[in-house]
Amino acid sequence: MAWEQFEDRELHRVRSEISYAALQLKLLRFGLEQRYRVDQPRAPAGSPSGGQWIDSVSPDGNDLIPSSLHPAEDNPPSAIQNEDPWRSVGSGRDANGAFWEMAAGPNGSRVFAQTATEQSGLPWDSRYLVEGADGNVLFVENSGSTQTIYDGQGQPISRTTWSKTGIESEPVVQPAFLPLIVLAPEAAIATVELGLILYTYMATRRVEESRAPYISLNAAEFSGDQNESISLRRVGTASYQRVNQACKYFDEVNKITNTASVNAGDRANYVSAATYGTAVHVRVKESVEKLDIPNLVAERSYVKEKEEIKEAGYGRKGSIRVDVLENASNDTVCVYDIKTGKSSLSKARMLEIAQHAFLLNKNTKNIIIAEVRPKNETPD
Repeated sequence: MAWEQFEDRELHRVRSEISYAALQLKLLRFGLEQRYRVDQPRAPAGSPSGGQWIDSVSPDGNDLIPSSLHPAEDNPPSAIQNEDPWRSVGSGRDANGAFWEMAAGPNGSRVFAQTATEQSGLPWDSRYLVEGADGNVLFVENSGSTQTIYDGQGQPISRTTWSKTGIESEPVVQPAFLPLIVLAPEAAIATVELGLILYTYMATRRVEESRAPYISLNAAEFSGDQNESISLRRVGTASYQRVNQACKYFDEVNKITNTASVNAGDRANYVSAATYGTAVHVRVKESVEKLDIPNLVAERSYVKEKEEIKEAGYGRKGSIRVDVLENASNDTVCVYDIKTGKSSLSKARMLEIAQHAFLLNKNTKNIIIAEVRPKNETPD
């Protein structure tokens, strides 16, 4: 037993070192691809990164991954085998006191997250580097109510502020010596997929019941054709109060989902998680339909059904999954992603949601997807 535990620790250490080194290389490339600037600073001599170019994306000039901390040594997870699709491969605090975590997701995706504290004195609150299995990179930085999203070359592609009325787009300022970047449809979809990875990561890291993971999409060019462009506007977590400002039925749908879960009874009484999920989703659908609100509908998600059945490894005849959609304004549709399990939000699901939003409101330009999970449920 002692030898097996030693092997597990060694396996974790090797995995952590490989993941850490690979992401460090990606970050190095990320910095180099931001183009040379005459005024770009270097890390001071004597520091762990002394002489190297400092990240030009963030004004504080700190390395994205603190080289003084090593994931294999700082705070490794207690076990190698973990049913959670996201596995932490290291966490700690950097020299400024900011918390960081590196996590490995399904299919080779990874997220490096940093969260500042009041004592950190940093100009940002949180930031995330997302790497897809294909090597594409997305960088997200939050400062107050404003979020800026950068592509793999370090160029800003979206800046938004969450106001009292919802998510508002801000002008993106690019350096004068760089050409204006307009993402092609394929590149825009690839960026959305990275945003979906971050959304799923945040959903598995829910530590406050009063905050909901969300992702906002720009569907101005979408008209029901899967080949048309959808782009990423914003992704993160927000307080229930803030989400409810943009999506006024968010609280109501949460209450409906909680009631559905209570009425469905104990999960242990069901033969599978899939049948329990169906019991909750059917009750949600019935409750929404009883409200008879024209701007609030429950749409069956065939993609979600297929993906959850595939994850479970078997199917159940009659499995039902639904999304609740709200026509929130002239050009905004809110989608409530009802969850009782651990399914992620895939590209296929995103396209299905966009189609449902377009059918509800043909003038849809903005889609806000927010996770709704019964209070007695946690991500599996």
